[in-house]
Amino acid sequence: MVAVVGLVSVAFTLGATTGLRRSWPLAGAYEWLSRQASPYDFRANPSYRIRSALYAVRKSRRITMIGDSLTEYADWSLLLGRPDVGNQGITGDVSAGVLARLYPSVTGSQVVFLNIGINDPAHFVTAMETQANIRHIVEVLSRGSKVYVQSLILTRRSDLNRYVQVTNEFLQMFCDGKMCTYVDLNARLAKDGMLNESFALDAVHLNENGYLQWAAAIAPLI
Repeated sequence: MVAVVGLVSVAFTLGATTGLRRSWPLAGAYEWLSRQASPYDFRANPSYRIRSALYAVRKSRRITMIGDSLTEYADWSLLLGRPDVGNQGITGDVSAGVLARLYPSVTGSQVVFLNIGINDPAHFVTAMETQANIRHIVEVLSRGSKVYVQSLILTRRSDLNRYVQVTNEFLQMFCDGKMCTYVDLNARLAKDGMLNESFALDAVHLNENGYLQWAAAIAPLI
């Protein structure tokens, strides 16, 4: 028992100070301990508190883009050439955060484009939890809106891309055209299993050319 506690203690210390939480066998112990000690509260994110409060009182638009920083950073009205597009992205948001902010300004839209989940692993949210949250989000939105679930965008990080691929396999299977339609953004944005470097601002985010590709992928759907 003492040995087990010692291993967990070492794993936590090394993971927190050196980034070894990505390596095995320390990764499992570090992740388990972190989840028990401090489950992530998305409401602690200042951007979430501020922007979700603003979105709660916003009038609905015909089209709503909802997600995290990947969604927030873009001017979708400009990219899509339409004034009726609302942006409800929040930097750092997670799937549970979107589920908690499905306000009338979202559910009142005729069309909703969802892109969420890339931040979940950083907060020790499992792939199964992400999938369950997205399933619930779609169940709510599909009651009154046409829902397009966009693929998680592949990154320049191979470790994160394993999670992206697993999640996208679920999304593609789940969105069978009844409650939602799957949109594969990686067909335009990725090359050889990674975000194309020419579209990357950093390891995760898109530059202006990346957003032009994203817009081109969804424009025919609206």
